[in-house]
Amino acid sequence: MSLLLSVIEDIRGKQIRIRATEKLVGTSICGLWLPGAKVEWVFHPPTPWELQRQQFILHELAHMVLGHDTTAGAGTVLKSAFRGLSPEIVSRALMRTEFRTLEEATAEYLADLMAEALREGPGEPGAFEEVFG
Repeated sequence: MSLLLSVIEDIRGKQIRIRATEKLVGTSICGLWLPGAKVEWVFHPPTPWELQRQQFILHELAHMVLGHDTTAGAGTVLKSAFRGLSPEIVSRALMRTEFRTLEEATAEYLADLMAEALREGPGEPGAFEEVFG
């Protein structure tokens, strides 16, 4: 497992699982973070561009690091894209739809900083690709 994911798992005290899903294709949602009791799920739409996929993931990881699941009104509630999920999981879902809120702007800024650090980190050349490879 990558160092970045391990560190964030330690911070959060939970495993992190990342999956592409066709259910987000054609929506305004670029990334979806579902905090759970034992596992944090990050979903993103499939994309042919690796850097775009990586930015989607880093943005959601930034939300985790910043503790945005504990901020009142931190995200929009997902109502229909994931039928079958319990209402309490859905109500905790955080989605990336726009950057007009402070939470979205700070998550995107932290994602940019993490991307830069992974690309240029001392002693870890090419680590960015290893994290998401």
